Amino acid sequence: MWNFHTPSKTGKKSVGRPKGSKNKNSTSIRLKPTFRVVAWCLHYILKVVKLPNLRYFVYDGAFGNNAGIQATKKANLHLISKLKRNSNLYLKFDGIQKERGRKRIYGDIVDYENIDEMY
Repeated sequence: MWNFHTPSKTGKKSVGRPKGSKNKNSTSIRLKPTFRVVAWCLHYILKVVKLPNLRYFVYDGAFGNNAGIQATKKANLHLISKLKRNSNLYLKFDGIQKERGRKRIYGDIVDYENIDEMY
């Protein structure tokens, strides 16, 4: 009457985040097709135009992420781009480090309304 079956041991899934999924190198990523085309175009333009002092690439918010930065770095350029409104930028931590545990990397969040005169 009743059909009770036990789940097989092979179909068992582990609980939690997969091992090594959190600590990945953000510089070695596979670019999406849009970023690959732009990176190729940048490389081609730099090869044809041959401007020796060209260092910066200005683009809109579509490049305001890791993939955009990596595409411009492949062309040996610095990226100037806007960020999303909800993006948080942090200052480098300059205080005294903890004695135990992981060292602090991030300091205070950058306040866009009260940016220091130095910047």
